[in-house]
Amino acid sequence: MANQPSSAGFLRQLWTEYCNGSTVYATRHLVMRNLLPGERGWWFAWIGGVIIACVFTNIKSLREWSASPVVISYDTELAPIWAVPFPAVTICPQTKTKVEYMNITELYLEMYNGLELSEQQHRRLRVLMHVCPYMVAWYEAHGALNEYCVPIMQAMALSLDDVFATCKWRNEELPCESLFTQSITDNGICYTFNAVDAYQLYRKYNLHYDYEYSDAYNYSGDWTLQDGYLFADDLDSYPYRTCGTGTSSGLYVVLKTRKIDDQSLCNGPLSGFKVVLHSPDDVPLLNTYFYRLPLTSVLKLSVEPTLTFITDDLKKHPYTRRQCYFNGERYLRYFAIYTESNCIHECIANITMRDCGCAKFSMPRGADVKVCDASSIDCYEESFFKIYNVTDTQQDACECLPACATLQYQVELSQMDFDFGALAHAAGFNDGQLDFITPSILIVSYRSKWTLPLVRRELLGWSDLLAKLGGLFGLMMGASVISLLEIFYYCLIRPWRNEDADDAQRFRHVLPWRP
Repeated sequence: MANQPSSAGFLRQLWTEYCNGSTVYATRHLVMRNLLPGERGWWFAWIGGVIIACVFTNIKSLREWSASPVVISYDTELAPIWAVPFPAVTICPQTKTKVEYMNITELYLEMYNGLELSEQQHRRLRVLMHVCPYMVAWYEAHGALNEYCVPIMQAMALSLDDVFATCKWRNEELPCESLFTQSITDNGICYTFNAVDAYQLYRKYNLHYDYEYSDAYNYSGDWTLQDGYLFADDLDSYPYRTCGTGTSSGLYVVLKTRKIDDQSLCNGPLSGFKVVLHSPDDVPLLNTYFYRLPLTSVLKLSVEPTLTFITDDLKKHPYTRRQCYFNGERYLRYFAIYTESNCIHECIANITMRDCGCAKFSMPRGADVKVCDASSIDCYEESFFKIYNVTDTQQDACECLPACATLQYQVELSQMDFDFGALAHAAGFNDGQLDFITPSILIVSYRSKWTLPLVRRELLGWSDLLAKLGGLFGLMMGASVISLLEIFYYCLIRPWRNEDADDAQRFRHVLPWRP
């Protein structure tokens, strides 16, 4: 027992053995006997500093990997434009009613002269307040009233025949009613081209039955944004798509407005049309972004689609890491298709119902929720501004992350005047015939046959992360996986080795001498 080394001596022996045999060569300088104390201290300081720097650098890399695990970059291959649908085009006339149905100027003059309006006239004016921003300057809605908002708005609105004169798709003139369907938006009654089937877009069983938000019922089950077209070679599948560029391969629409229907007390000095381009499975919000098509103008929108998809190695991660939702991953009560726009649309509706006790006529709602009347316009507009115009806190509360597969359209805009009078005179029309309508032309087409998709992928996979951490260890310490195994061995396995057995193997017993 007296010959057995103490614990301190054994640890010193273990430390010397490790330093002399380690694959990290610099550790030999820590136990060399011929070094002065100052030299040994210098090596201790440098090796300790390198270890500390290496640990902090690796911790920083791990934090960056955890905080930003996803990066969006361009794909390595071009995709043809026929792989994605042509954009849905929503057109909203700023003329909200025919003068025969509602002469706003005459009613204003009657009110100005002190004449009393009928209940029906008041009801129609209250309905128009939802879509006529300039009416708040001269008309005030007093008290709550069941306005029957949407039925009256639909009855007053311009019909499809009143708005469209000529429609061409891929250089073929078609009936406008076969291309455009009525849709109810935050800007009133509009008309949409290439929208997905309403039964595919909405959860009908959670919505009220008072009216439809969209009249689009073309079968679109052969396409989803996440999986693409079921039959890639069928160019006539819906939603529509095209394989060419320019006007002959896009949408060409001639719109018309009767001059007597252009009532400035409703839409102010801004007349014409609002135009929105969006993905076919999106519900547009015209109060956020739109293109304006003035009267007697030609507006050409040259489009380049931007498709974003996700790599397979990122699909296994939770949405909190990949920062996007798959279609069936985030449930929406009123929409069957998840997109960021649809999620925000539903979130605005929920906030409006909570704060106002009602929903704007264009917002999705259940059968137990009433439509806001004109006295609640300020309330639902404030709910809208809570999402878009204040801070990101409300949007974070909505938890509306982007979809993992998204489709956006980058637009290059060009506009010019359309001298319809000169054209009509050249065709033989007289001035009396020209005073009836004011035309406008909208052209939407692709500007390239190819698009470069974006890919949402891991910033660093496990192998990349190990390579980065291992590279830092190798650069700063000259270490490797074997070096880590050595530390593990000398800390956990080597101390428990049976020294007595080793001694028995090293020394043989000397047999006694026999004469």
